[in-house]
This record gives sequence, structure tokens and C-alpha cells, in this order.
Amino acid sequence: ALCSCPSHPALVAPKVAPSSMALWCAGATSTSFSSTPSRPAPTRLARGAGAAGSTSQRFVVSASALLVARAARLSRGARGKAQEDAPPDYDKFSDDLIVVVQSAEKNAVELNAAQIGTDALLLSLLTVSEQESPNAQATRAAAFPGVEADAVAAYLQQRSASSASDSGRKAPAGGPPKMFTPMTRRALSTAQQEQERLGHAAVEPAHLLLALLKEEHGHSMELLQHFEQNTEEVRRRVLTTLEGPLAKLRLDASNVLKTLKEEVVVKAPTEEPPLAAKLRAAYQQLTEGLVERSVEAKLLLLAALSGEHLFLLGPPGTAKSLLARRLALVCRGHFFERLLTRFSVPEEVFGPLSLRALENDELRRKVDGYLPTADVAFLDEIFKANSSILNALLTLLNERRFDNGGERMEVPLWCAVAASNELPESDELDALFDRFLLRRQVPRVSDDQVPEFLRSSLDLASEASTNDASEEPMLSVMDSIEAQSQAGKTTFPSHLLDLVVSLRAYLRDEAEPPVNLSDRRLGKAVRLLRLGASLCGAKEVSELDLLLLQHICWDKEPSQATEVRVWLLERMRRLAQEDGEDNDLVEKVKFLLNPLKLRLRRKPRASGTLSMAGNDLPSMREVLEEVVKTRLERLAQLKQTLQDHTAHRLFWLEASEILEVEDALIPSAEQSVEKAEAVLKDVLELQGALDLAPTARDICLDALLDDFSNDDKRMSEVIRGATRLPRWQP
Repeated sequence: ALCSCPSHPALVAPKVAPSSMALWCAGATSTSFSSTPSRPAPTRLARGAGAAGSTSQRFVVSASALLVARAARLSRGARGKAQEDAPPDYDKFSDDLIVVVQSAEKNAVELNAAQIGTDALLLSLLTVSEQESPNAQATRAAAFPGVEADAVAAYLQQRSASSASDSGRKAPAGGPPKMFTPMTRRALSTAQQEQERLGHAAVEPAHLLLALLKEEHGHSMELLQHFEQNTEEVRRRVLTTLEGPLAKLRLDASNVLKTLKEEVVVKAPTEEPPLAAKLRAAYQQLTEGLVERSVEAKLLLLAALSGEHLFLLGPPGTAKSLLARRLALVCRGHFFERLLTRFSVPEEVFGPLSLRALENDELRRKVDGYLPTADVAFLDEIFKANSSILNALLTLLNERRFDNGGERMEVPLWCAVAASNELPESDELDALFDRFLLRRQVPRVSDDQVPEFLRSSLDLASEASTNDASEEPMLSVMDSIEAQSQAGKTTFPSHLLDLVVSLRAYLRDEAEPPVNLSDRRLGKAVRLLRLGASLCGAKEVSELDLLLLQHICWDKEPSQATEVRVWLLERMRRLAQEDGEDNDLVEKVKFLLNPLKLRLRRKPRASGTLSMAGNDLPSMREVLEEVVKTRLERLAQLKQTLQDHTAHRLFWLEASEILEVEDALIPSAEQSVEKAEAVLKDVLELQGALDLAPTARDICLDALLDDFSNDDKRMSEVIRGATRLPRWQP
């Protein structure tokens, strides 16, 4: 019935002759729809051969899947949907591509797939023999040097078996021809569009591969990524196999982008920062025999080297005092430790009154062996102390001074560690709590790490055996002074300072509960970030260093640290996409390029328009090339930095945090590069087209501006604003 109606959508849309449809149906009746599990390949009529009295036209067997799918949909009453799926003109497919599509159906059967997906198409391109499809073999050889077809087939078979095992379902063998997936249909249509733009006579396997490379998602892209094939490089190799002026333009633009990438040079650090070895040795000393105390040890070292103090919140028995004692071993200094209660008296912390001084009417304490003479101090349950102790601690912790009688003495305190099982509930303690710049909640060892913790406990040597006063200190106050001096040479970019300002506003206005950062705390925070970057050998503070803010910007709830980290990662992702001032340049070029395309699209093309484009495009290219170079260098530097998780540049970060940074920054930075490259590619292709002879120039411009003219929304926006736009000024 369908064959007798030439105007039926099932025949008109695919552009298959009714006689050819009848021929296929006759074969399908005896093969595809029979109970016989195996069926011969459908018949293909040679180009130019007649078919049962109809106009000379070859029958495209690869369209059988689409025809069956359409007939099934139409029988279900989905006529509107069938008309929306604008399929390609299969009559324009070359014999080589038909063989590829036929082979794709066989591959789908072997992969137990319910439909013909893009992975089956790509596998067909890689596995079809030279005798069956010479052009497909030539495309494969150029596009995928070094990729073995057997390895690809084995990978897909393994993935298919794993998928079938997980789902418990298997595609039925035999039956009617398989349908294309929506992505496969789109890829075939895109292949025809590529053929039409490039001005080629038929749709070849190379056009199909170019179409598959445009699909950012799907099985074919997963396959390329698995075998570490760069899509842009594969596209460039495919273009080398194609002829025509537009193909050459695209190849030249791709070669320019490849050259820019090859020119990117990332300098690896030639030497470590001065304190790198000491930092690692001190970290090893602090964490020896401990499990899940890496962050606490790093924060303790950072607090000491920055001249700040650390607050640890957690239950008893979580190695808080042990870390403080080990810091005293690191600096070979005097250690003071005291458990404070509401009944504690100042004499327990600052020393008893001197009786001899009292004889002379002086109120002076004997401070030797107490907090005013300690290098490292551990104050347990600090918030339970009475006001007489807390008030004296304010000046001692912040200014490193202690009022002893009538004189104010300097104290050698390098770092103080305070601990508590609970956070302060009274606002009267906020001033003291603010003295501790770094804060960390210390949990008990997780269940997964308890076995390792028990083994470490058995092997742990006594602390007394490691306390050898004759050894040189691993780190000292002098190292701290030197580190702070060197940090002054490290720059803090303005856009990162703006990010800190935004974080302060977010915590104050949007966080729940709100966090009010004092001016003193905010100033100390940026200095600590700069010191942290300097200690890692960086000449400039980067996004990586900002993650330390999660240990600074919380007060009432430890969970606020996670909120700060999530906020920072999201803003880092945005910054990587926007890329600061470079993004403004790209947007400016893109904004002014659209009206230029509009003028070039008008026919006949005026000589003045061509002359103006010839003057503007080179300067646009120069600007964009610099932007692309800059972004490529940033991306390469970021990848190199994050590649080795043990690199000293990442000393302050844990492995989980590094992975979070990778997920936040790498994709965004890659998108930023791709965005600039896309605009540069447009400029390069237009510039190359203007250098051609008039006939070839007009053909290439028509093809290049085809997508631009089909975007009605963008066209209307450009038309409204074109008359108001200034000329391009580099």
C-alpha cells in the first residue's frame, strides 16, 4: 500500500523510489520477517541501473532500518513525529558509505544492541575491509594511525557484555533490520550537510567521521576518549583526505590552531623552595604513626610558620595534644600544656607570684616554665577558663606580649594550639576565638581506617625516645621569619582578591547561619594565603591556595567549612570559564564579527565590504591568537600542576581536594580554550576565503555563512544592532 502512494511520507522523506521500496519489501517478506534467523544482505542496485520501469535510481539498503522504523511509527499513528525527523538523502550516499552503514548493522547485532548506535558506525569505519570500502580504509588510515581495529572491537564487545550482564537483557537475534538511534540519524544528516558545504559529489565515509566528531556525547565520543584520540587532531587528519577549497580552508585553520598548541611551553620548576625539604621532614615527624591526621598536621605547620594559632574541635583521645607536643619536638622548643577549668587560677598558666618581688612592693610573676616562656603551648578546654585568664590570653596570643608587674615583656610563643569539645556559646568569648585564625574539627578515626590505626599503634615508638635535644630543629622561628619575608615577593591577583571579598559578603548575607569575619581576620587570611603559596614555591597566589579559606571562614558550625569549599569550587569554575580580561576580548571580537558576517552574506558582495573585512580580520586574528596562547598556557600549567598529587605545589591540599579542583577547573579551562578557538577558527576561515579567487571565494563564503544565516534569532539580533556598531579597533 505504501509503494502505491508516491506522496506518502515514508517514501518522500527518504527519497526512495516506490519501485525500489517494492523491491526491498519483497526481499524483506522472504528474509527479514521470516522465521529464518539468518538473512542475506539486502540487494543494492548499481548506480545508473534501471529498476522495473522506474526512473534510473539505485536502492539504498542502508535506509532499510529507517524505513522500517518509519513504517512502525506511522502504524502507531505518529505521522507528525516522522515528518519532524528530517532524514538525509540516502540517494547521495556513496557505495563506500553504504557498505559502512551495512556493516554497522551487523556490528550492532554482534554487540547485542537494540539499535544501531554511533559506536557501531565508528566500529564499522575502523573494521570494514579495503576491498569492501576503499575510501573508508583511506579515511581510517589517515584519521586513526596506531589504533588497531581488533582492540576497538574487543573493547566494545567487553563493554556490551558488561552492559548486558548488568541489565540482564539481551537484544533479540534476527528479526527486522535494526533502527538507528536518534544520534545516529542526526550524524547521518550532519554527514550530508558536510558533503553539501564542501561541494563534494557524494557523501563519503570521511563526511560521516566529521559528523561523528561533532557529537560531544554518545558512544562514539566515549570510544575516542577511551583510546586517547583528540577530536580536533582527528578532524584535522580527516580534512587532509578531502579536496576542495573549503576543505583546504578548514585544514589551514586547523593547522594554525595546532601550531599554537605546539608552541605552548610550560616551564617545570627547576628547584624547590628553600623550606620544602624542612616542611616535608616536619610533616613526617608530626604524622608518624597517626592515621587521618594529615590535614591537622599541615594546618599546624602553616599556623606556626605564619605566626598564627590553631583551634582543634573534637572529642577526647583524637591526638590533639599529641600533635602540639610533636610540634615542640620539631622546633626543639619549650612546651607548655594545661587543662583549663572554671576553677583554674592565673598562677597555673602564667606562673606564681614572686615572693621576693612582693617584699619590694612589686606584683611580679615567676614565669619560667609557664606560658609566657613557652615556644609551643597546648591549652585544653580553653573556653572553660575564667575571665582573669582569658583576658590575659588576648594580648599574649595576638601581640606576643605579657604584662608582668609594671613591665610588658615579649614572649617567645611560636604557636599555640587550643582544643575544646564544644564551641563557645557566649558572645563574650568571640574575641578569644577570633585569635585562632585556623580552625579544624577533628573526628575520630573512620571505621575503614581502624585496622591501619591499630597496626600503627603497635609500631608507634615512645615519644620520649624521639626527643633528642642535641639534634638541630627541623623548623624554627627563624624559618618562620624568613618564610614571611619571602612571601612578600609573591603577588596576589586582583580577581582572587575580589573573590575573597565576594566570599565575605556571601557568608555575611546569604550563609545560614551567617558568618561575620572581622577585619583583622580577613587581613590575616590573605596574608596566610600568600604565605602558603610562597612556601609551595609559587610566584603568584592561585585558585588552589584559596581552598585554605575553608579552615578560616567558619565560626558557629564546623559544617560551614564544607559550605565555603563548595562555594569556592563553584566560583573557581566560573572564573576558569570567564577567564578575566581575555573573555572580554573574545566577546568583543565575537560581537563585532557577527555584523561583519551579515555584510558578507548580502549579495552581491560590495567591494567595500570585502575590503573592510580584509582590513579587520587580520587584526582580529592577531588578538585572538594571543588570547588562545594565553589560555592554552594556563590550561597546560594547570594540568601539569595537578598531574602529580605529591608535588610540593600541592602540599597543603589533600588528594580528595585535588580531585575536586581538577573536576572544577580542568573542564572549565578547556571550555574557555575551545570558546576562543572557535572564534579564531571563524576568523581564520573567513580570512582564508577572502584570499581566494572570486568564484571560489563566493562558494566558500556561502558555505561558511550558511549556519549563520540559518540562526533566525541571532540574525534578528545582529540586524537590529548592526547599524549602531563601531568599526573594529584592535
